[in-house]
Amino acid sequence: MTLYLIGMGLHDAKDISLKGAEAARSCDEVFAEEYTSTLMGSGWNDVEEVLGREVRVLSREELEEKDLVVEAAVSGKDVAFLVVGDPLTATTHQEVRVRALEQDIPVEIIFGASIATAVPALTGLSWYKFGRTVTIPYTDLGQPPASPYEQAAGNLAAGLHTLILLDIRPPVYMTANEAIDYLLEISRRKEGDGEETPIHDGTTAAVVARAGSNECTVRTGTLAELRTMDFGPPLHALAIPGHMHFMEERMLALDRK
Repeated sequence: MTLYLIGMGLHDAKDISLKGAEAARSCDEVFAEEYTSTLMGSGWNDVEEVLGREVRVLSREELEEKDLVVEAAVSGKDVAFLVVGDPLTATTHQEVRVRALEQDIPVEIIFGASIATAVPALTGLSWYKFGRTVTIPYTDLGQPPASPYEQAAGNLAAGLHTLILLDIRPPVYMTANEAIDYLLEISRRKEGDGEETPIHDGTTAAVVARAGSNECTVRTGTLAELRTMDFGPPLHALAIPGHMHFMEERMLALDRK
């Protein structure tokens, strides 16, 4: 019995590595989830066609509470768990790994392309100079939390770049425009309270849309400029540069065209 944690890559069913596909084909059961991210360029039927295997897509409850992936491995099966992007970026997937290891189940990790490296590569911002990654969530509360803004502002104060990930609730996907509206709303709120607002209308940012696809788009501008642009279908991500080397500035200038 072995649990294979397999990265699916960024966009469609063909992004999985040969090693990942071979491992999945060899397993007794193949699971996946799509509440942390999803393949916008393919349905799971396309993944099944590439792998030649049935894929069971789990809900959060089935993965985290019912523990179906680990339970299948405990029963003596070889199990593949497919994760969009890289298999161990999200805490949820690390928990699956830990639970398996605690029950003496061997775990093999097969990595995949990640938005965490794709955004630096596409924007030209140095991966080494990114600070804490920030996620802007959908909220059912009347007033959105300020913590994502504050985390990004902290990176900026330290001269570091910020990768901002956007919430998904399939079939609804947060757009870069919504994320920018959030940042500017928090900025206005803090300004009204007499606080400093390091992220504001004039802050430079970059939007990356559909990373990994042939229709990938990168646009750079101020938040005020970007909030009115149409970036097309999801998935979107946002980057706010900190202190930049002149080569980073040159690349971002190209993305304004």
